Amino acid sequence: PKKSWEGFAGSFISISLFNYILSFYYAPMSLSKMLLWGVIVVLFATLGDLFESFLKRVVKIKDSGNLLPGHGGMLDRFDATLFALPVSVLLIEYLF
Repeated sequence: PKKSWEGFAGSFISISLFNYILSFYYAPMSLSKMLLWGVIVVLFATLGDLFESFLKRVVKIKDSGNLLPGHGGMLDRFDATLFALPVSVLLIEYLF
């Protein structure tokens, strides 16, 4: 309950702070663009996590594998990345 909202808020705060610090060292992208990139990537990472949870509910399984016992399976480790990484690359390559 509310885990997704807490994760979204924590991710947003973390990526905003990281991007703020990074903006001093990485000049090609302005702070406003880095913050916008961060918000979009966090949104898609959250969607990836929710989508993976949805798939597990549809097939009525608790974990996506037993390679990492107690951690929800291997897919649980990468669900956010599967959505966020392609979006991140596209944003950096074509929009920023």
